[in-house]
Amino acid sequence: MNSPDFLERLRSRIQRDGLLTPGANVVVGVSGGADSTALLHALHQVSRDENTGYRLHVAHLNHQLRGAESDDDAAFVSALADSLQLPCTIETCDLRAESESQHSSLEDIARRARLRFFDDVCKSTGANCVALAHHADDQVETVLHRFMRGTGIRGLSGMSVMRPLSKSSQIQIIRPLLEFSRQDIVEYIESVGLSYRHDSSNTSRDHTRNRIRHDLLPQLEASFNPQVREAIMRLAQQSRWTNEYLRDTSQSELKAAILEQTPSSVALDRKHVAALPMIIQTGVLRLAVEAIGMRERRLTFRHVADLAEAIASPDARNRFSLPDGVDVRFDRNRITLSRDTRNPKDTKTAVQSESIS
Repeated sequence: MNSPDFLERLRSRIQRDGLLTPGANVVVGVSGGADSTALLHALHQVSRDENTGYRLHVAHLNHQLRGAESDDDAAFVSALADSLQLPCTIETCDLRAESESQHSSLEDIARRARLRFFDDVCKSTGANCVALAHHADDQVETVLHRFMRGTGIRGLSGMSVMRPLSKSSQIQIIRPLLEFSRQDIVEYIESVGLSYRHDSSNTSRDHTRNRIRHDLLPQLEASFNPQVREAIMRLAQQSRWTNEYLRDTSQSELKAAILEQTPSSVALDRKHVAALPMIIQTGVLRLAVEAIGMRERRLTFRHVADLAEAIASPDARNRFSLPDGVDVRFDRNRITLSRDTRNPKDTKTAVQSESIS
């Protein structure tokens, strides 16, 4: 895809989804790779050509995971920002040390570090959004990865084109390239003569996502469906539509079912919840535990299935303990969910082998 076509598609995407308004103050996450380099350059071109007046601020977090290569990435991003006459914030963090001290995976620690970093840069620059360079091939890999881990409809919807940086944040993450393929991006880079950095870890088979990219997807295309990427993108879009409807309906039914509510507890009308279709019933339960502070990712399919079975059966046990100190009690006419914020327990009704996120 040549430069004019790429930029026109990007303009249309931004306008269609309302991602940016004229004069928007935007932090652009730039790793130095082809995708983020193309995004930064294209946003700069659109802003200049269309006189939209975007105020772009480049942000790069050096994870220090690849030694000198990571430092060279940071230097490249700094030089790229200078060449476009854009302000730039570069910070360094020691993810390995943080991962060891918190006994968490590098992937999880890196994700949280990036969110904190983008939040800090947005607040210091007055920006209300962060532009990231995820594209259609990333979306396909994300959906496949989630599918293999046992996701539900929401997980199959993949990444959103716009979402809050965190649950309560007013800062938005936007993904203007989510409908562009990796090939589109490479062709744009070549058409404008941009250089970019190569991340050596992207070729390692140690990471599941890399095996999906380099092994699974090519095998699916060669042996099953040459258009499998397009098929997965359609699945993601339809899943997003379905998830939006289910969430809106579940929110309405939760409001109708609430008998009493405090910041740490909620009591629901058991008969009202039991009469709902199972997919809405489980949606109501998910929203109810979120409302009292349980971390959404901790609620598994097995948890929800056990709760739904108890609602339907008067002979089922009348008390469950969930992660994050959530206690669920069943009486004849109500379901009471409460959370001990002083000493949350990390217990569960079943093995967390599946996820409904």
